[in-house]
Amino acid sequence: MTLRLLRTLLLAAAGAGALGALAHEAVAQDQFHDDTPVHVAGQGDTLWGLSELYFGNSQMWPQLWAWNPHVTNPHWIYPGDVIFLGPRALRPADGPARHQAAALPDSAGLYFPLGGFYTSTEIPSVGTLRFARADRRLLQPLDEVYLEFEEPENVRIGDEYVINRVEGRIQDRRETVAVKYRTTGRVRVTQAHESTPLFSAEITDLYDTIERDDLLFVAQPQILLVEPRENTVDLEGEIIDRLDPIRFMHQFHTVFIDLGQNDGVRVGNRFFMWQREDMGESIRLAREGRAYQEEVRSLLPWQFVGEAMAIYVGENYSTAVILTANVEVSVGQRITLQAGH
Repeated sequence: MTLRLLRTLLLAAAGAGALGALAHEAVAQDQFHDDTPVHVAGQGDTLWGLSELYFGNSQMWPQLWAWNPHVTNPHWIYPGDVIFLGPRALRPADGPARHQAAALPDSAGLYFPLGGFYTSTEIPSVGTLRFARADRRLLQPLDEVYLEFEEPENVRIGDEYVINRVEGRIQDRRETVAVKYRTTGRVRVTQAHESTPLFSAEITDLYDTIERDDLLFVAQPQILLVEPRENTVDLEGEIIDRLDPIRFMHQFHTVFIDLGQNDGVRVGNRFFMWQREDMGESIRLAREGRAYQEEVRSLLPWQFVGEAMAIYVGENYSTAVILTANVEVSVGQRITLQAGH
């Protein structure tokens, strides 16, 4: 289906409300080839469901998201959303547009969004999102905000910065041993002021809730191309935290692992997840308000329950995305890295 035909069908079938929701996308369509394959989202559609439908692999949803930067949250697409099924190529300034066929991502790599990470120490920020014109606590794309920089003389109009928030600290004997950052969005500097050291900026991307006093860092890619890499060391660790505030995780959730570069972990390494459990017995005990005694649990063999891939690796901690899981994954889950895999 071409965008020209799609536009005609939408005009015929949609009401004023639906057209309003599509207005932002329609403005941008004219600069791209009309032959880019598209899907109009329906009730219950998800990016992983569409990846399974069109590409036969639900794990290609990060690539699909990368093709659709107007989708600010990969967990939510809405009826009427236009989802591009391939990369959009710019129309030449002169001459007719050339046909751009949908292309599948390189089988050697997968695309993942970087939603957050752990570091061993606090990273110095380059500035702070101090104020905003909106009369809301939660900010959104196109909002005008005011930025304060540590070195304002180095800031130029058009500079872009990633917005992060410190979400927590792990302490040992009152010393901070790890800092958790959540990536919330992106801003572009639009104006300098003579009367104040603050800079005006516009929020360009929203990855999570953006608030005043969030921190600014030098812009870096937030959609990462990760190529699988063979493990070179044998390691054992555990999942110490998760990105989203939920108790149990499953496929495509982001987790944090207590192994990093200093241990021999590299981006693209695969972690194996393990547990020892008799689920039927666990359910029975839970109904009785009891739990396994550790000496009983230790009699059970370890069972493989899934895989996760490292997408960002710091000195002592790694950010990973769960690729497969046949049970609910939780903080404290045992993981291993096996050389040769």
